[in-house]
Amino acid sequence: RRAMTYYNLPPTKFANEFNDFEKSLRALPADGAIKGLDLLETITRNTAQNPKEEKFRKVRTTNEKMAPFFNLPGSIAVMKNMGWEQEAEFMVLPRSITLDFPQHVVKILEAKSHFGKVQEQEKRVAKLAQDPNKATTLKQLELDRRERTAADSMTKNSVPLSPKSTEEAELAEAIKLSLEQAPEAKAETPSPPKAGVEAPAVPAAPAPKSEKKESAFDFKRREDPEKKRQEQEMSLADIRALQKQKFKEHQADPDAKKSEAYQRPPTIAPGGSEEKGWFD
Repeated sequence: RRAMTYYNLPPTKFANEFNDFEKSLRALPADGAIKGLDLLETITRNTAQNPKEEKFRKVRTTNEKMAPFFNLPGSIAVMKNMGWEQEAEFMVLPRSITLDFPQHVVKILEAKSHFGKVQEQEKRVAKLAQDPNKATTLKQLELDRRERTAADSMTKNSVPLSPKSTEEAELAEAIKLSLEQAPEAKAETPSPPKAGVEAPAVPAAPAPKSEKKESAFDFKRREDPEKKRQEQEMSLADIRALQKQKFKEHQADPDAKKSEAYQRPPTIAPGGSEEKGWFD
């Protein structure tokens, strides 16, 4: 009978342990493993992308450029788990073996990530070991962690607490929290006024005046905007008529151009120059 799963999808399969290739990768020494795996990753990528190229299926173990990888103990075992075969000083990949990204390149990247974490952990431990106080603290934390793990395992194996005892424990914890918070609440609560003493009256803040907003339902006379417009036009016409009248009086006066304003030279702005007209 098939087990029902989420959305009727097939059940997820999780890897319980590493295969031989992954184990051999993690068996490499941490010192220099990342640099060596970089070379192995390059070889594997070239072989996976160009499976028919013979130059990528044969590697010389004595090549100086490949020394960071082949100098690592266990490097030959890693390549053999991938399918490579050793022939004298060469590692040869048979034509029947095909390297791909999910099964080989990805596993190499995961191993590099593993060694990166190992190196970070070693640096952290070495830094803490330089300070005796930090080393003691680290040791105490490790002991506390082990004690908590042992206590958790004993709790799981022991008889579970009854609901009544659980409720009593929760009630005791709630009472403890309330007692701790009581002084703070008491300090924040103002003391009541004494008998016979009137509390000072606090003046009430004046309510803000609300401005009446103009609404479309407000009554307006139609003649008001029209009358205002006519008044503006009349005032503009009066100004024009007054200016016209002054101009006529100026033209009729023969001594108008003999006044002081006409005799003064024209003003020139700072930095400007006077330009002559056509008739000058």
